[in-house]
Amino acid sequence: MGAVEVNGYTIEPGAYLKEAFLARANLSGADLTGAYLRGADLSEADLSRVNLSEVNLFKANLRGANLIWANLSEADLRWADLSEAGLSGANLRGANLIWANLSEADLSEADLSEAELSGANLSEANLVRANLDGANLDGADLSGANLSGANLSGKDLSEARLSEANLTDANLSEANLSEANLSEANLTDANLRGANLSEADLSNPNRIYSVLPHIDDDPRGANLSRADLRDANLAGADLSGVGLFQANLEGADLRDAMLEGADLRGANLSRVNLRGADLTEANLRGTDLTEANLTEADLSEAGLFGANFSDADLTGAYLRGAVVDNDTQWPEGFDPVVRTASPVNPYEGWSRKELKRERRRLHLQGAVSRVREMPKLRARRAGRLQRQAERLTDLAQRDIEIAYEADERQHQRRVRRQERRMDRLERRRSR
Repeated sequence: MGAVEVNGYTIEPGAYLKEAFLARANLSGADLTGAYLRGADLSEADLSRVNLSEVNLFKANLRGANLIWANLSEADLRWADLSEAGLSGANLRGANLIWANLSEADLSEADLSEAELSGANLSEANLVRANLDGANLDGADLSGANLSGANLSGKDLSEARLSEANLTDANLSEANLSEANLSEANLTDANLRGANLSEADLSNPNRIYSVLPHIDDDPRGANLSRADLRDANLAGADLSGVGLFQANLEGADLRDAMLEGADLRGANLSRVNLRGADLTEANLRGTDLTEANLTEADLSEAGLFGANFSDADLTGAYLRGAVVDNDTQWPEGFDPVVRTASPVNPYEGWSRKELKRERRRLHLQGAVSRVREMPKLRARRAGRLQRQAERLTDLAQRDIEIAYEADERQHQRRVRRQERRMDRLERRRSR
């Protein structure tokens, strides 16, 4: 498409369209390479297959715009509003999206490789099969985002907001998720091998859990069912109420982790370091804990039916009220009765109504203990937020400096283009 007039504006490569009003305009297939669209209103515009490479769209309004298969490589989209925009298949390679609003945007199959997304709002965005190789997601908000099947291997996602995110089948191997918020996230079949989840929050404060038999339990914390967490660093992580059904945690570091009410049925916890971990009311039915370090771990009121503790270290472990059966395997010479664990199922023969009543009682009992722990949790989260605020302030200052530099470069390019046009006009006049 050559130069065209739209709403009184000339649409062509290098066009100067600062704060132009192009809302709902049809620019499909246009070439705006290197154009200056700072602060322009392109809301709900049709920009499908438009060439916007190296365009300045700083603080532009692109809310609800159609950018399917558009080329936005190396574009300046800092502080731009791209909420609810259609960016499926778009090329955003090397684009600057610092503090951009991409909430509810469709970025499926988009190329975001090498893109700068620090501080960006990607809440509830669709990132299915998006290419995030080399992208910087430092401080990005990914809460509720669909990242199923995404490759986030080795990514720095420390302190990232991933609550309620869909990370099914995602590759998070070797990723840094320290202090990240993953509460109620879905990590079913995710690969977290070697990931750093130290002090990460995967909890759900409204989790209702019971180790009572015959009652189906629906984990409402983050779902890590069948996730690969081998050798992962989860030291101090909050995994209260998390679903870890059949998860592979072989060799993982769970020192001082909070696993209260977690669903660990059928999980592989062999050679895991659980020193000082809180496993109160956790469901460990059929869990493999061979050679695990459970020194000073709290397993009070945990369900240990069929759990395998062969060669595990239970020195100083607290087992008061834990429920075991004849299939529970203990280290050689270990007497669970002496350590106050119940050798039989105390709920055998109870009616469903009685079990439900007992479940409510235990839930309220657990709620009281969680309330007592709240000051400690609040202090930890307050410190985390303070560190995040300081980092965001630094990023904002850096953005201002980058904006000045980018504006100066854009101005110089405009001046050079104008000079070339004047030279061409002079040559035509002389002829």
